Amino acid sequence: NIDLENFHYPPKNPAALARVICDVQAALRAKGMRLHSQDMPLIPPWHPDFNISALSQCMDFVLPMAYCNLQSTTVAGPTIRLDVLQDLFLRHTYIYKGKPIATPVWEIQPEKIVLGLPFFGNNFECNNTAPVPFPVHPPGGGPAPICELTRPSDHQMLDHFASMQIYNSETVTSGPGIGFDAVKASAWFEYTNKTTHRRHQVWFEDPRSVRAKSEFA
Repeated sequence: NIDLENFHYPPKNPAALARVICDVQAALRAKGMRLHSQDMPLIPPWHPDFNISALSQCMDFVLPMAYCNLQSTTVAGPTIRLDVLQDLFLRHTYIYKGKPIATPVWEIQPEKIVLGLPFFGNNFECNNTAPVPFPVHPPGGGPAPICELTRPSDHQMLDHFASMQIYNSETVTSGPGIGFDAVKASAWFEYTNKTTHRRHQVWFEDPRSVRAKSEFA
């Protein structure tokens, strides 16, 4: 695996980088091994500085990870948003620095793409109070009320089981059942922390979200 997301600065010579990766692929194939890239930079502003087409030619498969960037948000939300996935993989162009550029995923041979779905969630501490009365979410799913964050880092990473432990042990304030946002295709609920008495909003993946995002993949 070559993890291109750890390139903190764009390459000064994208063509040279592609040649090096092609040499690496050739050496690995001689040993009966394959080369792939996890987290290839497919989202602006990084990807215009990489030759995605040339890089993917020398990859046996490409594993883009479907993270939403929690470091740039001021409200709570899921790790993987279905609407963001659809936008990233179905849109043909982006506007970057005032000019339209091709969405890089279209520069990769479709048979090489393996979509990585990181099914973990986050427990956010909200800076604002919950709406009164709290909106009743319909059985088929509905959006969560806005949970504002003091800092984008105001969250704790969770998996499905830890999320359910919180749901079963804390004072849930978002009504009966676990909410489901059909647009984002993720589960959510709210609770009040028994110690700090602060409002929390938990976003996580459950069978409904796994099914929706896997079907898209």
